[in-house]
Amino acid sequence: RQPAPPRGPGEAERLAEACETGQVPSCEPAAVLYRDGEGFEPDAERALIYFEFACSSGVASACGAGVPLVSGDGPAERARRARLELGVCLGGGGDPDACARVIVLLEGAETEPALELAARAAIRGCELGRAGSCAAMGAALMRGRGVRQDRERATEVYARVCSSTASEGCEGLGALCRQGVLSACESLGGACQGGGSGACERIPGGAQ
Repeated sequence: RQPAPPRGPGEAERLAEACETGQVPSCEPAAVLYRDGEGFEPDAERALIYFEFACSSGVASACGAGVPLVSGDGPAERARRARLELGVCLGGGGDPDACARVIVLLEGAETEPALELAARAAIRGCELGRAGSCAAMGAALMRGRGVRQDRERATEVYARVCSSTASEGCEGLGALCRQGVLSACESLGGACQGGGSGACERIPGGAQ
């Protein structure tokens, strides 16, 4: 039987120092020790810092573990939580629920870094089949928020979720059609003829 790994403040400091010098495998164990505080007082903020270190290096489990440690609901705290959730969204096979949470956390944000985070979450969530994320991706592409503006690509994305089984993209197609994007008008008309929920009412002028 192997002895249990060392615990306590000395081991936490050793792992933290290793993490800070670029030894990524030490970051999450350091965070766990500071979070749990075995043999010493827990330090949630230090734990969060090392979970963030690990998360930014692609350790998805650290991203998820860090989320509950973010306290407060101001813009800075929401952005911090969103960065961790994005790691869960993008990590492994992807997590569409985490992608959706990033989008919600960053609603109303106007800084370019926040817009880029939201766009990345929307793109991945759409790839994972989440209709709401596809609608958010279409909006980002249509407006050029967090990604390069591309109204034709936005049309393609919106069209995926404006059909007989989804209506999230119909409003976006209507907006693009009113802006003169012919392919959006065609997609909206096709969705209307196919029984798309909400498609017909989005056609400018009510033409069907």
